Amino acid sequence: LAFILPYRIHMNPHPDGTRYILISFTQKFIRPDLQTDPLDLEEVPLETAPELAPFKYQEFLDFNFSGTELVQIQGLLQAMLRENQDRRFGSLEILRGMLLQLIGIVCRSYEASILRLVQSKAHKASRREALKRVTKYIRDHLADDISLTDAAAAAFLSPNYLTHLLKQETGRTFTDTVTDRRIEKARELLANTNLRIAEVATACGFTDEAYFTRRFRQKESTSPRSYRENIRNALMVGQSYTKVG
Repeated sequence: LAFILPYRIHMNPHPDGTRYILISFTQKFIRPDLQTDPLDLEEVPLETAPELAPFKYQEFLDFNFSGTELVQIQGLLQAMLRENQDRRFGSLEILRGMLLQLIGIVCRSYEASILRLVQSKAHKASRREALKRVTKYIRDHLADDISLTDAAAAAFLSPNYLTHLLKQETGRTFTDTVTDRRIEKARELLANTNLRIAEVATACGFTDEAYFTRRFRQKESTSPRSYRENIRNALMVGQSYTKVG
């Protein structure tokens, strides 16, 4: 069984002969009383919503079943399919009950593993890893036209969730994050290479030298040319002191 949160991009293999049953439902369907933004479901304590456990820890666990548990799960799935095909008064309540029973079987079978992950705060580590993947993608593509959609896909997140995560964890927007990395790279190139200012701008993904100079000045309170001169003057002063010493 696989449990996918609403903002997670996912891919499942389809070997020949495989049969898939997809159960798609809203947060309101399973927990009408849970007044939480779907983007914040990872932050909901399990004592508040234990049925979220398989969704929160899917990337750490493989939910595999056999024997009597598999038979029980298959029976529930077949019953849900039949009930869904013949919707009547009360069908939604019956479907909700069977869905919760299915999730309950998973929680009971993987209780020890789930509780260990809760203790280790694994979901927070997952968020940090996602941000690392985003940062790496941005750094690897600084010279390109970086889009929110592509960066999110690199971290297996939806664009909306990546925007939310960056704001929550760093207080920055995606555009701010990309610009910060580009200015960081520009400082490095200005200090350590003889590239012309226009070449530095291109290498860092800025559309033209004038725009680069404007953004650099906003961040560093000086122009790229002055920044380079100041760095080199400081190095020359340091070398003079060394020679005198």
